[in-house]
Amino acid sequence: MPTDDALTRVLVFAPVGRDAELIGTLLQGADIATHTCHSSDDLASLLGAGAGALVLSHEALTSATLAVLDRFTDAQEAWSDLPIVALLSGGRRRGDTIVSEARQRSMTVLERPTRPATLVTVIRSALRARMRQYEIRELVAQLEEANDRLERRVQQRTHQLSATNARLTAEVRERVAAADLLEEARAEADAERRRVTTILESISDAFVALDEAFRFTYANARARALFGQLLGGDDALIGMTLWEALPESRESAFGETLRRVMRSRNPAHFEDRTPPLATWFQVHAYPSEDGLAIYLQDITTRKRTEAELREAVEAVMSDTAWFSRSLLEKLAHVRSRNQPGTGSHGAEVAQLTPRERQVLERLADGWDNAQIARDLGLAEQTVRNYVTNIYEKLGVHSRAEAVVWARDRGVTTL
Repeated sequence: MPTDDALTRVLVFAPVGRDAELIGTLLQGADIATHTCHSSDDLASLLGAGAGALVLSHEALTSATLAVLDRFTDAQEAWSDLPIVALLSGGRRRGDTIVSEARQRSMTVLERPTRPATLVTVIRSALRARMRQYEIRELVAQLEEANDRLERRVQQRTHQLSATNARLTAEVRERVAAADLLEEARAEADAERRRVTTILESISDAFVALDEAFRFTYANARARALFGQLLGGDDALIGMTLWEALPESRESAFGETLRRVMRSRNPAHFEDRTPPLATWFQVHAYPSEDGLAIYLQDITTRKRTEAELREAVEAVMSDTAWFSRSLLEKLAHVRSRNQPGTGSHGAEVAQLTPRERQVLERLADGWDNAQIARDLGLAEQTVRNYVTNIYEKLGVHSRAEAVVWARDRGVTTL
């Protein structure tokens, strides 16, 4: 790389006489560094090492010198335009030809003899122009460096944006897929809700759902009809509390049992006849995530039949003179079977195996397959197989229908 001294020196090429020596002495006296060239080849080498300006005598402007200058000019960078001062003298024809050649190459032409002060002034002006070119070179370098930094920054930012865009695109796809799955789940839940509602609306027993404040959130057709008799219509039932619909039940065993189920989150099964309802119910209360589900199975007919049968047996047994001991034992057995809280499962249950009966009892109490499997020491797949067999034997098509079937017939573990 050229040194600072080389970049600011003035090259002098005056091959005849003492012109080079005199010009060098004059310029050095003005504190201008000079270097003398002795041939065209020497000029080419020194130009490559750097120069602030070039002084050529008339005699130096040969075709070889002009060829060196042409090659140097063609190789210059865009910011560079080396100042060249040509000292011309001699015949008019030769001088005109050389002047034309010099002006075509943007040389500054001085006629000899030239005043020393004029030459020094011209050279200093040329060096100032060269310094401005160096400043432009530095600015160009700085601009190129800034442009490179900007380009690298743009590339880095583009890469970051591309990565961010790819990540966002992937997240959008995931969210769309999640939304689709959620929509499918909602559709399936809605379909299951409609199916369960259809079953609940079709059963002959009452079913209601309460929130944590014991406010009605759902009541099937039987429940609406039942409470509608008390309220003068079932339109106002949803949103009303159980205690508003049945004020007497708040402090009764019925109300206390329901509050205990809500607190403990454990299901309960019991018989009750809460005023002003004259109907006997087998009550099944199940805690849910946000409240309570209550299934009210009407057992009034069963209670009446049991009472009538018990009265008939007791009336017959009051006069034992007409009956043998074996007959009395049988009547006593019938009476014990029909005491309150007992009852028969009916002939339909007989078609189930003992293990299927056990599974059905727990299913009727609201147990899921995993709980039944743990309680009976079975594999969960085995429980599913038993449930399938139970569906086929009972002629039902879902768990809800099997639960209703079992509760209608008093099948329970309690």
